[in-house]
Amino acid sequence: MTYHLRDDLSFCKLGERYIFLDVATDRYFALKADDNALLGSLIENDTEKVSLPALAPFAALLTSDEGGTPLAPAKIRSATQSIIEQPGRPVRGQYPLMLLVLAEAHRDIRCKPLSRLLCHDFLPAPSTTRDRNRIAQIATTFDSVTGIFGREGNCLPRSLALWRVLRRHGHKAQIVLGVKDLPFAAHCWVQSEDLLLNDRLETIQPFTPVLVR
Repeated sequence: MTYHLRDDLSFCKLGERYIFLDVATDRYFALKADDNALLGSLIENDTEKVSLPALAPFAALLTSDEGGTPLAPAKIRSATQSIIEQPGRPVRGQYPLMLLVLAEAHRDIRCKPLSRLLCHDFLPAPSTTRDRNRIAQIATTFDSVTGIFGREGNCLPRSLALWRVLRRHGHKAQIVLGVKDLPFAAHCWVQSEDLLLNDRLETIQPFTPVLVR
């Protein structure tokens, strides 16, 4: 039998451990040590030797519904360039829009669950072609605005706002949540294919994507 992820779940592999993000409950969690190998077998669809009792710890995580989310770690193309590390000229006339969307993101984070924040049903479908210059210009302008307020500790509202701006203009962009272990930490950024749009490459490299939207 092929298994799928329950809605609003995503995960990644850090060493021998699987780390999950449950968007519905806004929490990260790890499997117990004995369950990691079993999940690896399920991912490889090697289920012949997997007994039903052994699946008990996964009852709340998996479904046999063929329409479910594929049972695979979150994945995105590795970023090779950072827009904010390249010379660029911000468009000051766009500052009011950027400030408004940033304020909306801060407000929404205070009063909405993660599942609502990451919902893209209300955003336009991205264009089938990528306008790299336009994406870079928006990212450069947004970075100039966010620099006024400081970037440390504000990765989620900054990323949420930039993702919304880009998607509202029909550009291909993905918001990424990543994690690292020992000690555990989480981070958030925005990419368009291999372009990192609101962070430095060295900052995101220690993090493994656990969710991509």
